[in-house]
Order: sequence, then C-alpha cells, then structure tokens
Amino acid sequence: MKSELDNLSLKISPNPAYDNIEISLTTNDCSSSNLKIYDLSGRMVQDLSQNLINFNSQSLKVNLSNLSNGEYTIILNCGNLKVSEKLIILK
Repeated sequence: MKSELDNLSLKISPNPAYDNIEISLTTNDCSSSNLKIYDLSGRMVQDLSQNLINFNSQSLKVNLSNLSNGEYTIILNCGNLKVSEKLIILK
C-alpha cells in the first residue's frame, strides 16, 4: 500500500557542498508547495519556492555562496506533507 509520502521526495547532491548543489524533488499531486533552507536555530535563510514549477519532478541548481559553513535543513512542503534533508556546507 502506497503512503502519501511516496509522492514526495527530496535529494541533495553533493552533500557536503561547497558553493553549489542540485536538489532533485518530486511533488506528485501537489498544487501548492514550497522549498526553504533553514539554519540550525530554525531561521529561514533562503526561500527557493519561486523556483518551483508545477511538474511532478524537477531538479534545481542552487548557489550557496551567501551561506556560511555549517549545517542546514532543506524542507519541502506539499500541502500537509513535509520532507526534509540535512545539508552540510564546507568552504
């Protein structure tokens, strides 16, 4: 039996990253979604939602030069569903 989360996925490459990453995501059957990067204190540091398109899957290239070394969380929200991935930046 498929779960609703089977329709939602998020992958980051490379991780750890230096200055650029590629985010591969799937948002099947999702009419409204957002994609944001948060620091460890929970502060949103980058909103990537404007880059999302209404296709089931896509890849985004993201420049991280404005972020410093450390650990971040990338969260993809799709309606009431949410998936997240840890991102490490090493410069």
